[in-house]
Amino acid sequence: MKALFLFIISFSALAQSPVVTPSIRVNYESKEDLKSDLTKVLDERSVSDIFDRVDNMKVEVMLLNDYNFTDPNSPEIEKLNDDIGRTHGLRMTVYKNIAPLLDGSDKYFVSFSYESNLHTNIPDDVPRPIDFYSIGYENERGFWQVDVYFKEENILRMMVGKMKTGNAMYYQAGVGYQEINSEDNSRGFLLSSVAQQAWLHKGVNNIFGREFREYKYLESGRNQRSMTLEGEIGYDKTLYQTKNSRSFMRTGVDARLSGIDGASFVGTYIQFGQDYDPSGYLPAVRVAGGIHYKRFANEEYKEASIEAALAGEHAALKFRYVLPFDHDPSYLNVLPMEFEHRIDQRPDIEPLIELIIEGRLQLNIS
Repeated sequence: MKALFLFIISFSALAQSPVVTPSIRVNYESKEDLKSDLTKVLDERSVSDIFDRVDNMKVEVMLLNDYNFTDPNSPEIEKLNDDIGRTHGLRMTVYKNIAPLLDGSDKYFVSFSYESNLHTNIPDDVPRPIDFYSIGYENERGFWQVDVYFKEENILRMMVGKMKTGNAMYYQAGVGYQEINSEDNSRGFLLSSVAQQAWLHKGVNNIFGREFREYKYLESGRNQRSMTLEGEIGYDKTLYQTKNSRSFMRTGVDARLSGIDGASFVGTYIQFGQDYDPSGYLPAVRVAGGIHYKRFANEEYKEASIEAALAGEHAALKFRYVLPFDHDPSYLNVLPMEFEHRIDQRPDIEPLIELIIEGRLQLNIS
């Protein structure tokens, strides 16, 4: 329909010329049908496209970290929660346009991603609030160190889906491999959030001195592994649109089926956003916020988030502030099962920060 619409516009413009040109007449049964086709054309060119499209290929790296804003000096007693709980994560995703295999609309993609998220806690016999001076000690490198139990959630997944466009459904579904690593604290850097946190803290301390606590990561149980099925379906609704801006709402459901006890969930979410593209040499801007609800077998998890993003033709930078309302689900409780107070001594809930970097590549694979 888009091509036909543009064809009509082109010949209408030429009609002002004395040259005789052919014409095409299109009849619509109602104004609503005409409005629908016009909206599709306009939405495909909306300013939101620069944030959501895949192009030929897109690479995304997301870094997650907790942070206690009250005191950045980690050895101090006041820094109660930083590095305790869900404390570090890294996700790497590659999106590939597969529209040539389907309908050629550039709306369909396949993605491959790997993520690793680190959860930690102090032994349950340590009084709360935590006095890090009382449980810390100087390690062989001369830096401040604390013993922590850990769980590392690692997920490898492949998804196939339809990208987000205005006034249309979007969806994705696929398979994955989920691991809860509670034993191995010496894996490679890219595969392990434990290794990433340890490398970062040691590197900063080597350069600047005693800035970060270092950790000895203690086993918290046995490793668990399972294949997963995952899916998401939602709808993108344009609330208001002009040439350079668009207000939108997105709402949908997502789900995961896992063989790991307590790791399956069904969720729902809603998000409101505003995109603005000043054109020229300035990047497009997105501001958005929403709520995500997940229902696990015996518990629920809710979080709110706000997002700010800048995007150009070939790259994007996004910042997300996440505020959980609940503790992480029980399958991620770090304290060993034999600990008497493992439920009561879960870490306090604290905000998370996500930094996301995207790059688009024109890579043709034949």
